[in-house]
Amino acid sequence: EILGQIKGAYEKCRQHKLTGDRLRLLIQNTILTAKEVFTETTIGEQSVSMVSLSVQKLLKHIKLANYANPKQLKIWLLGAGQSNQLAAKLLVKEGFFNFVVINRGETNGKALADKLNAPYYPISQLNQIDKDLDVLCTCTAANKALIGNEFFDGLDKKIVVADLAVPADI
Repeated sequence: EILGQIKGAYEKCRQHKLTGDRLRLLIQNTILTAKEVFTETTIGEQSVSMVSLSVQKLLKHIKLANYANPKQLKIWLLGAGQSNQLAAKLLVKEGFFNFVVINRGETNGKALADKLNAPYYPISQLNQIDKDLDVLCTCTAANKALIGNEFFDGLDKKIVVADLAVPADI
C-alpha cells in the first residue's frame, strides 16, 4: 500500500519534471529492496496495511456484538479515496453489501457508489441524511474533524466507528 503511494507520488513529480537522478535512483533502489524483502521474508503472509488491519478488527467487533444478520449491516463510507475503496473491497469479500457512500468530490464518490451498487451523497448533505447506519468507516483528506458530537446525539442505537483519517475525521 505504502509502496504504491510512493510510486504514484514519484510518478507525478517526474511528470512535472520535479525530480532528478538522485531521487530516481533512490526510488528505484527502495522499490527493489521492498520487493526483495517481500519475496524473501514472511512479511507478505499477513495483512499489514492500516486498512486491512482495521477491517479485521471491525469484523471481530461485529462478530463479538452478535448481530442477528451481520452481513446486512448498513455501512457508511465517508470518503471515497484509496483507503475506503480498499475497506469496501475487503468488506464485500466478507459478504457485506449494504453501503452508503458520502464524499466531497462527486466523481470519486459516485464511482465508488456505482461499484458497490450504493447510494451516493455529497458530504455537504452529511447532516441531512437519515442516520440509518450500523457502521461508519471514515477516511477523508480533510484537515479538521468533519463529525462532531452532535452527529452521534441523534442516533437511536450504538454504531461501530472506524476513523482511518489522519488527522481524525471525528
